[in-house]
Amino acid sequence: VSASSHLRFYVQTDRAEGFYQLGLAEIDAWTGTKRLVIKDGKVQELADIGEINMGKSDSLRDFIIWASSQYDADRNMLVLWDHGMAWQGFGGDDFDGDQMTLAEIDTGIKDGLAGASIDKFDIAGFDACLMGDIAVLRMMAPYTPYLLASEDLEPSHGWNYEAFDIVAKSPSASVLDLGKEIIKGYIAQAKSQKRHHSITMALYDTAKLAAFNTALDGFSDALLAGLTKDGKPDVDGKLLTPLAKARSLVQRFGRPPAPKHDYQ
Repeated sequence: VSASSHLRFYVQTDRAEGFYQLGLAEIDAWTGTKRLVIKDGKVQELADIGEINMGKSDSLRDFIIWASSQYDADRNMLVLWDHGMAWQGFGGDDFDGDQMTLAEIDTGIKDGLAGASIDKFDIAGFDACLMGDIAVLRMMAPYTPYLLASEDLEPSHGWNYEAFDIVAKSPSASVLDLGKEIIKGYIAQAKSQKRHHSITMALYDTAKLAAFNTALDGFSDALLAGLTKDGKPDVDGKLLTPLAKARSLVQRFGRPPAPKHDYQ
């Protein structure tokens, strides 16, 4: 990414013993948690805060408050990078054996924004598998107008952060431009590594989620109305037949080969 006074990355990264033995730029190998800033092509350590449990909402809250205090930015983006498990949560601190549930992410972001005196992030994203999920979208909607996430698994290379060069070169670029550039970079990187055959990535407009929720509620009501008193679908086809036809036309992501695991 080009050197620029208009772009900074504040990073909180935690390492567990035995997982990674190399340093980073001029920083020697470490375990525990460090806070870094990446700007003008250089990585600088700002703090070593020891071993913390990155699966706790407090860790996310404290990072948001700390990062916002470092630099008075016109626009802020939050990226969570690790393993994703859709409605089951995100992350996984290998030292503490903990992960963040959606409720914990919700609390961490809400308390972090309040402590940082920021209304919302201008854009947010999960560089993680499976976080393009309705439960995740509903949780994140109050905190950002736009969310980047993948419906399916991500290859191990994750996002291509060179996409942020658009901000370095054009500070007035919109968050939509940035989101689209991240998607383009993700696709290009996956193609270069021949991992592009099943990737997904979407930029969600969370303002449209209310209409989606209304439609989903109506769909759910129609399904419930078609159940018999014992909770089973009707047997005359009034519910099952049109539902099966509709489902056959729906675009699907992450379909496992074993039918018993096919619940997405």
